[in-house]
Amino acid sequence: MGKKLQRGALLALLGEPLYKTTNIEDAYSYIVQVKDEEFNDWIFTAYEGPSGPAIGYKGEEDEGVEQAAHALLDELARVIPGDFEEILICEDLGNTITYGCKDGVCYYNEEIGDALFEESSELGEEL
Repeated sequence: MGKKLQRGALLALLGEPLYKTTNIEDAYSYIVQVKDEEFNDWIFTAYEGPSGPAIGYKGEEDEGVEQAAHALLDELARVIPGDFEEILICEDLGNTITYGCKDGVCYYNEEIGDALFEESSELGEEL
């Protein structure tokens, strides 16, 4: 599940995240409780961090954790993504990412910043 699709599915399923920022390495976070038919429950964090969208779990490992995580991902895959548009900044490179979903169609655009080129030209001067 891609960056834009996961965020749109979470938005459609759960509403707005607990928090959101314009920093691509800490874009948003949700706390999600997953219960099974026997009323066992697991608490997950759905977020977008430095390596992209992720589902995290910090509880004790047991037989149901993996099944609960898959159930959450399956539910997100079934949901039509909610409409949103966000602009994120990659502070390391200066890139600007605009992504979102509109009427179930998701999009992504990245404008390359000049931080990488500035650093490269500085290295060239040193050589």
